[in-house]
Amino acid sequence: MKKHLYPLFFGLFLSILMVSCSEQQDEKLENDRIYEISAERYLNLNFQQEVLFRYEYENIETNQKLGWLIDRNGIIRDYNYEDAGLRVTDQNECSRSSLMALYQSSVATESRIDLEELAESAKLISSTATGNISELQVQNSDDQMKESYFVYNKTEEQSTAGGHSCGNGITPTDISASSQMESSYEQVVLKVTGSHVQDNSHSNATKLYDWMKDIKENLQ
Repeated sequence: MKKHLYPLFFGLFLSILMVSCSEQQDEKLENDRIYEISAERYLNLNFQQEVLFRYEYENIETNQKLGWLIDRNGIIRDYNYEDAGLRVTDQNECSRSSLMALYQSSVATESRIDLEELAESAKLISSTATGNISELQVQNSDDQMKESYFVYNKTEEQSTAGGHSCGNGITPTDISASSQMESSYEQVVLKVTGSHVQDNSHSNATKLYDWMKDIKENLQ
């Protein structure tokens, strides 16, 4: 009797296994589909700032400053300080309106970052603010080029009265005083190279710097 039951049990086991595998495959396909749309949703829900990442090139001799930024939609946008009408300060925070001024002065390029890739990188932004950032030092006085890599991390709600700079010198000249509350963002240094050097000790800062450096090289 047992011998006759073995094939029955074995067949039942195979049937259950096949149904289970099929369900797991369907679940995986559904999860993949959800993940495809969740990257955009994640970015929109967790990041109010229009600018997430910024690269800056500065010619020390001519004081020319230009670069590119990556917005929340993964679009790479070129900017020029002079076109934006921005002035330099030593503050490391910027109001949303200040960051928006930079964004509005930039020009969208045809280059885009895949949203899944962008979301994975954006998840690392907040942790970089906890890194130990060294003092900005002169590395080579003969080098007339300085390259800087930044991210923007939300800090707190603040009053816009008196205006706020967009860290490391970006302040729109036309922002009027206001008593309204708006988001404040910290400009976090990932790395500065060239004539000056500055480092962020957090491992995620290094990861994001390497990521942005690869993007810069692919844009050239």
